[in-house]
Amino acid sequence: MNLFSPTHTYGRPDDLRRFIDRAHGLGLAVIVDVVYNHFGPSGNTLFAWCPEYKHAELTEWGEALEFADPGLRELVIENAAYWIREYHFDGLRLDATDTIRDRSPST
Repeated sequence: MNLFSPTHTYGRPDDLRRFIDRAHGLGLAVIVDVVYNHFGPSGNTLFAWCPEYKHAELTEWGEALEFADPGLRELVIENAAYWIREYHFDGLRLDATDTIRDRSPST
């Protein structure tokens, strides 16, 4: 899991930047698909380092995230801003928002 690295299928980071710049030059907006409701069914080591980020429930895709934790909220907000700031994406498509769990008193 690396929330701050584009998938290799986009090419190198500068390839992705050039693609987005070219799309903008043609009048097209580019949206990035992000997943903040789980990190997959296996292979995730984040919870070994930050167990407080793990929600007690599971999603159909794996372990859920605990959005009541301020550190996790900060991570996700910074990640969303990163894609827009660093690559100039025009927006984000959030995957399966109905499975994002937040037990905090205010959201």
